[in-house]
Amino acid sequence: MCRFTITGIWPQAGGIPVTGTVGHSPLERKLLEEIKKGSDVILIRTPPSSYFDSFERLIRFLTAMGKVVYVSLNKPCSSLKKHLKRAGADLDNLVFIDVVTRQFSNNVGSDNSCIYVESPNPIQLTVSIEKAMELVNSTPRFIYIDSLSTISLYKSSDSLMKFLRQLTGKIRFKGFIAVILVLDNELDPVYFAQASLMCDAIIEVI
Repeated sequence: MCRFTITGIWPQAGGIPVTGTVGHSPLERKLLEEIKKGSDVILIRTPPSSYFDSFERLIRFLTAMGKVVYVSLNKPCSSLKKHLKRAGADLDNLVFIDVVTRQFSNNVGSDNSCIYVESPNPIQLTVSIEKAMELVNSTPRFIYIDSLSTISLYKSSDSLMKFLRQLTGKIRFKGFIAVILVLDNELDPVYFAQASLMCDAIIEVI
């Protein structure tokens, strides 16, 4: 069984109403604790061996509480839907931003729950995320990002930090909660430190 530790960074006053089913795993309890504290941006770091378990628990938990904008940088929307349906997530509460499919096919079909982006270009991503935000009106409401390092494959790490800074600002302004899942050693320690400063809490899966 995985153990979890949490480091709070600048916890905010007040709280955000939380409704729906609450999970019983340590990760879910820690995440709920941060949401109730008023944390707007929560970074979760996991070893590769725990990635899929953490990912499934997070999406199942978040969709039980509200609507989720899922920014998928590594897998197409169609594959994610199959995976998450098997995992028990509420697909009706998901809006996907798919950065993968259009890189391999122009035939994306019609899917109101998915916004297709041609590449993980920070400008295109920001526009698409803002568009998806307009489709979500639940309380609470979430943005989930499954990888940050993918962006740095196309742009510099400095561009990644600029994108994250702009995105976290919009998230706070529009009343969303961001949950960002990263792998151990996914980011250079210098850039991980910079990303941490933009967050309200870090949850580490050990």
